[in-house]
Amino acid sequence: MPTYQQHKYAVREKEQTAARQSSEEKVLSRSSRPALHLPTLQELLHKLGVGLQKLFTALRFRFHQATGGTLSEVRLPWFKIALAAIAFFILTQKNIQFSINMKSPVSRFSDDREADGQAEQMSLAQPISLKTSAAQLPSVSQNQVVAYVERFGKVAQAEQDKYGIPASFKMAQAILESHAGLSEAAKSRHNHFGAPLANRIFDSAWENWRAHSLMLVRYFPELAGRQAPATDWAAALQQSDLVSDKSYAEKLMAVIHQYQLDKLD
Repeated sequence: MPTYQQHKYAVREKEQTAARQSSEEKVLSRSSRPALHLPTLQELLHKLGVGLQKLFTALRFRFHQATGGTLSEVRLPWFKIALAAIAFFILTQKNIQFSINMKSPVSRFSDDREADGQAEQMSLAQPISLKTSAAQLPSVSQNQVVAYVERFGKVAQAEQDKYGIPASFKMAQAILESHAGLSEAAKSRHNHFGAPLANRIFDSAWENWRAHSLMLVRYFPELAGRQAPATDWAAALQQSDLVSDKSYAEKLMAVIHQYQLDKLD
């Protein structure tokens, strides 16, 4: 009959044997797993070459579509064009925020062709909905309105000189729609003119003012052509599908009279 000491040694030996077997099983399990394949430099270069080839083909196809095949015989440096396209893609993916000096001149938008291209992207069918009267702008004080007029007065006059839209009319709209620049749309999207331009995000308030002028000129060319007064613009806007507030023209004229905006014309 085994002694206590012998029994103790036998138990310990069994535990050690079981531990070794478990360790060996773990090693075998790890060794049986498929090895993680890391691509070699040659494979990476091959994939890059395939991607560049696809990009060259796409660029040539786009060029052929844009020119209607008239310049198909012209040889172009496609490799350089592809590199430029890659660089442009990388730059446009970065979230770059530009700080615009709000006191800068409006000559930045002197190119009518560029501005007309922007205007074609506007949605003109969305109605403006105003629920406040001219004398009851929410959380806007007299001083805030005066400061807003001082800030954008010269811009409104510049737009009047260029497009024939009364400065008082544009200023009244901006005050109503943006609550003198305090609305969330004006702060976050630089949109001071409400729903017709609501789907766009502008780089600056100046760009928004120009886009609004182009929209009005496209919608009411006859008024811009004859330098019509603010009352005619307000009446035409009221009758259009750009507004849904039946008293919108009255509110515009009330703002003009209340803050003496006609001095800007």
